[in-house]
Amino acid sequence: MWLSESSKVYEALGDYVHSLCHSQYLGTARGSAVVYGEHRVSLTAEGGLPFISVFYSHCELEVISVDGENALSVRMKPESVSYDGPSGAIEIVFPEMDGVLVVTLMGNRGLFRTIKGAVESCGKRRGRREFISSVLAEPVP
Repeated sequence: MWLSESSKVYEALGDYVHSLCHSQYLGTARGSAVVYGEHRVSLTAEGGLPFISVFYSHCELEVISVDGENALSVRMKPESVSYDGPSGAIEIVFPEMDGVLVVTLMGNRGLFRTIKGAVESCGKRRGRREFISSVLAEPVP
């Protein structure tokens, strides 16, 4: 779901508040989000990586980041979740219309196990797909 630039941040903020009330909070970590498809686009923050919160509800992960005018809200079951021990990178891959959305969190093994356990509890069940972004609309070179 693509919205106008000004409403995307408010929509993502609303999703965050809704998730706090109606979902299970899994954790927050600094991270990034990149869409790989026809065009490569990226969520970044000035001065470092933005904070990204992860929630679980009804067999879906809810990944939300609101950082000033930058916002991201994803609600769907990921294709995969992996962990790189030496770097501490947790990689969550979501199917996207024109490719894949890769969310990378700088976390630890405990956060990875929590996220992976939530995803595995769903089995093969698929839920709805929602994707809102204020910054993943501009191609990155």
